[in-house]
Amino acid sequence: MDHARRFAPRCLVVAALLALPAPPAFASGPAPTPPPAASDGRWFDRGMELHEDQRWDEAIAAFRRAIDAGERVGVSSFNVACAYARKGEKDLAFEWLGRAEAAGFELRRHLDDDDLDSLRTDPRFTALKAKARTARSGRSAEKCRSAVVRFDQLSGRGSKDGRALFDVGQDLLSCGELDRAARAFVAASEAGRREGTSLYNAACARALESRNAEALDLLERAVAAGFDGAGHLRRDDDLDGLRAEPRFERIAKDAEALSLGDFPSLGARLLRSQMVAEADEAAARFEAFLRTNPRSGRAWWSIGKVRLTAGQDREAVHAFTRALSLGYRRGATAYDLACAHARLKERDAAFARLFEAIDLGAATADHVEEDDDLWNLRRDPRFEKAVARARATRGGR
Repeated sequence: MDHARRFAPRCLVVAALLALPAPPAFASGPAPTPPPAASDGRWFDRGMELHEDQRWDEAIAAFRRAIDAGERVGVSSFNVACAYARKGEKDLAFEWLGRAEAAGFELRRHLDDDDLDSLRTDPRFTALKAKARTARSGRSAEKCRSAVVRFDQLSGRGSKDGRALFDVGQDLLSCGELDRAARAFVAASEAGRREGTSLYNAACARALESRNAEALDLLERAVAAGFDGAGHLRRDDDLDGLRAEPRFERIAKDAEALSLGDFPSLGARLLRSQMVAEADEAAARFEAFLRTNPRSGRAWWSIGKVRLTAGQDREAVHAFTRALSLGYRRGATAYDLACAHARLKERDAAFARLFEAIDLGAATADHVEEDDDLWNLRRDPRFEKAVARARATRGGR
């Protein structure tokens, strides 16, 4: 995960709708197919889920609805640009990058996002990077003062609001308030907010302070907690001061070994036998990592993920259970375990894990209602209770 995901998993960092209203006056390009309906306040999160699923047109529609609703306009605009870049529609991608910048989104920290790879050979991209560097040098002192005040208030009251801590960490990092930024991101991770990405960003802040030992500790923790951006880790200029450290290369290799990469083959419609073969190959890689790192919850979770994707549900239960026993991303892993049990029609075990995931804030009502992996639970009276609890836990979402 990279700097774009610092704002929220990256132009995703954690998934048939109302007709799309007339686009805002500045929007251009064909109106995409509207995504499935989301409740008020959920357009941004819905866009992230759709982007993760590579449903570019629907993600664009959701982010544009978020912009209409005033939800995180800058980052929503950036994510629209990323989706257009993924589609190869360069003119629209550059237009939306401009809109993101106009809305206050700091492009400089996100132009290395690999969603934008299709734009890098275009002269407009070079010009955009130069403009972003110039803009950074004149950043608002008032914005920086505001970020410091917000962090000090959050820290002073021991806030557990992971999103607020993550967002203020982003602002502090862009302002060069490195110590506060690192502390904000660590606190965000401890509050369960995008643990891997938060720890990675904290590592960047410490590296920029030349606190290399602490930065490497945080980077190692980030990889163990699920940061899945090995390529970005190797090219991120925030980490340049660490590259001469022998430990950096080992961490980078661990990140590569633990990455899900392109599993399953991107864009491919695989036969079940092909999917199982790919799952076997991926699982063997993670099992090899476990032979030297037996307490890697992430490796067990990754085995669970590939087995679940390949329909090997019993094997997925075993792997997710091991990951959970090692404390790996308890909410997300409990939810994945609920899905595996549900597919096996083990309803009691599935509901136990589902309620656990909900209570840990890892499942929204919309996601529970829409997830096909939970199909076998829907006629059970406990299913509506789970949806209601998820809606209450996530403030009505």
